[in-house]
Amino acid sequence: MSQKNKRKDLIALLGTQFLCYLFYFILAFAGILLALYLGSLFSKLQLFGIVSASVVWVFLAFSLFIMSALGTPISYACVSILYYEHKEKRQEEILHTQGEGFQENKKRKKLIRAGELLLVAVSVACCSFYLYCIYNHKISIQIEHFRTMEVTAHRGASRYYPENTLSAFQGAKELGADWIELDVQQSRDGEIFVMHDTNFKRTTGIDNHSWEMDYKEISKLDAGSFFDKRFAGEEIPLLEDVIAFAKKAGMKLNIEMKPTGKEKDFEQKVAAIIAESDFQENCVITSQEYHVLERMKALNEQIQTVYVMSLAYGDINQLTAADHFSIEATSISEKIVSDVHNAGKELYAWTVNTPENINRMIHLGVDNIITDDITLAKECIYLSKTSNVVTEVVKWFSD
Repeated sequence: MSQKNKRKDLIALLGTQFLCYLFYFILAFAGILLALYLGSLFSKLQLFGIVSASVVWVFLAFSLFIMSALGTPISYACVSILYYEHKEKRQEEILHTQGEGFQENKKRKKLIRAGELLLVAVSVACCSFYLYCIYNHKISIQIEHFRTMEVTAHRGASRYYPENTLSAFQGAKELGADWIELDVQQSRDGEIFVMHDTNFKRTTGIDNHSWEMDYKEISKLDAGSFFDKRFAGEEIPLLEDVIAFAKKAGMKLNIEMKPTGKEKDFEQKVAAIIAESDFQENCVITSQEYHVLERMKALNEQIQTVYVMSLAYGDINQLTAADHFSIEATSISEKIVSDVHNAGKELYAWTVNTPENINRMIHLGVDNIITDDITLAKECIYLSKTSNVVTEVVKWFSD
């Protein structure tokens, strides 16, 4: 039918495809412009990359969906229109088939069977390759793309607030952290309070150790002025106060225990506070002292434990008192990540503050990034889930 109308029919079909692609690019361009507009609104919050990439990615996905949904039907409609036009010009009757013959059905069944065999062969090959990669520590048994990488605020939002204070923890929530990492000590009268150092000198100016003061005295110390005069009078909180805040804020806590040898029933008191607050499912107990984890597990099996390590070597999964591991970032390798994941455990990376190191942790597939720069970590993680093309397009337009 098209022998005398090849050029016209070709132009019609190509024109239809061109209009579909034009519609796609118009939507994509509109998404980029909207992303840049929203990015300018959020630039003061240092969220430009996240907002821009989010909007662009959504618009590209939406416009691609529209094109996929409409492109094929429109093309078939174009072919049908041309068909009926040619039939009408030739004054031919349009005949409809009443069914297929036996031989055609037989051929179709053979094709279906061949397709099924091909599908089985491809599936076996893919599974074999997957098992080979697992054996050679190339990938984890867990599906990496469905793993949600989380961000932990190191001592709260310690880049902008005095560390280990309620202000820092509130700041971590506002910046979008998933977890808060904090350190606990025990006072002379047995109270569990939040502070990193065993001595108050650095953060309060008082040269006393944690075991030398009752909490009533500790609560009167100024834990904010060392960071900025704006935070003068900031108190050192109790663990139970931080848990109450975390429950209200819907956040999880990484509670690192730092025993000095001066404590009394340290693990029992921490375990009791967590149990009384019904907070077992929303926290982990971490420590560089393995015996602390062993004691905690003996007290309460429901509390998740994490072994904090500066250097990891050998089969660390034999450390059965540790449900998960927190390893200094430079010591983390692809093999360690694979081994930990294949044991059904999670891997935390500390303390990661540069784009290069954060992206390296993302590439390795760790489960949790502990950082002082929450915004940077969240942005890197989000951008890693979008196309590099999207990121480059946003940068090109913004420049």
